[in-house]
Amino acid sequence: MPPDEYTVDGGDESIEGRRRAIETTRSRPLVVGIGELLWDDVPAGRRMGGAPGNFALHAAALGARAAVVSAVGDDPDGEEIVGHYRAAGVDTSAVAVNPVHPTGAARVALDRRVAHGAEHTPPAAAKPANTRG
Repeated sequence: MPPDEYTVDGGDESIEGRRRAIETTRSRPLVVGIGELLWDDVPAGRRMGGAPGNFALHAAALGARAAVVSAVGDDPDGEEIVGHYRAAGVDTSAVAVNPVHPTGAARVALDRRVAHGAEHTPPAAAKPANTRG
């Protein structure tokens, strides 16, 4: 390939096209959520939970480059939550799959005054993959 041509995903392969792609990337802030990804089971239904992941989702929706650093279990819940983040444009390349611990879940009960967790499965992100406790 001649030095004046570059491959740019879905775009112009010329040097000028590459410069535009770099400038577009530089003009968008990078937001990284670091921490747990889990499911919140509330009376209204199941929702993605974990503040770091929610933060990254909202940042992506506002036009930032967004990523999450976390872990999920090697289970359908983990696959589903990672799929949701990818579909929303969040980089999930730093989400590990923990073969020992499940994807976390919080079952939330509501009363008139406050929401409180009734049952909580610690997320895979909270446990090293090499432990069984």
